Amino acid sequence: MLLLLLPLLLAPQHPVAVLRSGDRVPCTEVTQVGDYLIETPYGRLAGATDPVVELVDPAKELQMLAGVRQSDFSAWVERVSARGMVGELLRALESTELAPADRDQALRALEDWGRLLDPLPRKLEADDRVDWLWKRLEKADDGRGALLTGRLLAEIPAGNAPVKQRVGLADLRRALRGKDPLMRRAAAEVALHQLETDLVLPLAAVSLEEKDPQVHLAAARSLLGIDEDRALGRWTLALLRESDHDQRVRAAEHLGRSNSPKAVAPLMMAVASASRSPGRFVFFGRQISLVTDFDVEVASAAAIANPVTSVVSEGQMLEVRLVSTFVSRSAMQGLRRLTGADPGPAERDWIRWYEEQQQEN
Repeated sequence: MLLLLLPLLLAPQHPVAVLRSGDRVPCTEVTQVGDYLIETPYGRLAGATDPVVELVDPAKELQMLAGVRQSDFSAWVERVSARGMVGELLRALESTELAPADRDQALRALEDWGRLLDPLPRKLEADDRVDWLWKRLEKADDGRGALLTGRLLAEIPAGNAPVKQRVGLADLRRALRGKDPLMRRAAAEVALHQLETDLVLPLAAVSLEEKDPQVHLAAARSLLGIDEDRALGRWTLALLRESDHDQRVRAAEHLGRSNSPKAVAPLMMAVASASRSPGRFVFFGRQISLVTDFDVEVASAAAIANPVTSVVSEGQMLEVRLVSTFVSRSAMQGLRRLTGADPGPAERDWIRWYEEQQQEN
């Protein structure tokens, strides 16, 4: 790991400008203390209101953060981003050893920076800015593409924006069907920003069928933001009925990331079905015995009343199907993320936990 970090530490670092507000921004060598208009290697700082009060060399600070990167990449991304070291986020994406979740976080951090940095020509007309960014996006790599995506989202007005100041529906459909992961991810992000309800079905397909984690995670976030009920319904159907194993695993992952209480029941169905044969039913709930009548028998010099007991059942009856243990593990991981609970590693632990939750409620 230290060998992998060495090229990053030796790579030239852009200086960082410290603003009066305390914010840190990457800058070029021409930046001076007192400047308001800050040119960065990735575009101008949009809407700058703070002057530069200090210029710092990030190399020493980056070296101190090397240990954080080894132990907690997520924390490293947050700290590097907060300290204006955008170049380090770009270099981090060049690593082939990044876990999908780590890569996704780095891309999202760069998208946040892209909202602040304006790389467009100064004299470009307002109606041409979105089109300019979309065309540059088609030729960018992952890191620069994330910066451009962030700027694109900042350029598109909220609500009913004019046609020329938004990405056309046809372009978004074409990008979602294309082979470029960067464009598919960007199209999903823009679809959410523009609340394109006509793209619910294509986004659902990408969220389940796409193998690239950065793409199917972005599609899932967008689908959830546009229409939560349809998103949960489509993923539930895929989890319980889809024949493709990988799609069932992705469905469990998306349900676990949804932060919706409605996702608990389908995830539990997948967990319960892993420990039972197909065609069985699982009951979660409680049964209460009540004396509702008496059978009276008259004997010589005596009357006997036998109580008649009725059972009232309250809860949920779930039909279960056999799933692979891997899908079951994905469902349990989704439940841990969704509920914060961790009753144990086995399906029976989660079934017992769910029964207890039903009884309490």
